[in-house]
Amino acid sequence: MSNEYVKRKVALKDIQPCLICNKPSTTVLFNGDNNNGGGADWFYVCDIHLQDNIQFVVPVYSKEYENEVIHLRQLKQKITSTAAIKNGNWDGWVTKLFAKGTKSSTKTDNIEADSAIDADNEDKGTKGQDTKAPADLSALQREYDETLDRITKLQKNNKTYQLSDTFYQSRLERKKQQEKLAARRKQLQESYTNTDPDELLSKFAFPSVPKTS
Repeated sequence: MSNEYVKRKVALKDIQPCLICNKPSTTVLFNGDNNNGGGADWFYVCDIHLQDNIQFVVPVYSKEYENEVIHLRQLKQKITSTAAIKNGNWDGWVTKLFAKGTKSSTKTDNIEADSAIDADNEDKGTKGQDTKAPADLSALQREYDETLDRITKLQKNNKTYQLSDTFYQSRLERKKQQEKLAARRKQLQESYTNTDPDELLSKFAFPSVPKTS
């Protein structure tokens, strides 16, 4: 059984106690992995126990979520650097540009600055991008907010979880016990079914009806 559980909702008529706090809950963590033929595993749990509870479960997010998080970090770095430039920290930025060299001493200062920007972008493999500095801070902030909203939505709609090692091992042990009991019941049933009725009659003496005089 793999350590991957999916959150599901059941009807109110099927409500049962939470595994953690015993309060009634309609949320079920379901594991349908039946590779070993031992049947599915599930248990009821309150939604609040699925939030920031690494000792119980951790969410398993999609690739889309991971990409959005990376994009958010990149936007944060751009916003930080752009804000620093707009606040007057131009010296280090200009020095870096002109360290690449200028093409001609007869050109104006503006042309020299543009050439230095192009050289820097060529080194990074991004020629033609971000040639205007500082970038539009409001546009970056708007994109950051939109990305954050998408991340929040993906978090809210996540339905896949992994149990902590302790809980997962307890579920495995419980499943093994259930499989043993099921095998035992099956063995007893087969033993009873295969018994010859005549053999049963010879082993047991059934009481007879008393004779009346």
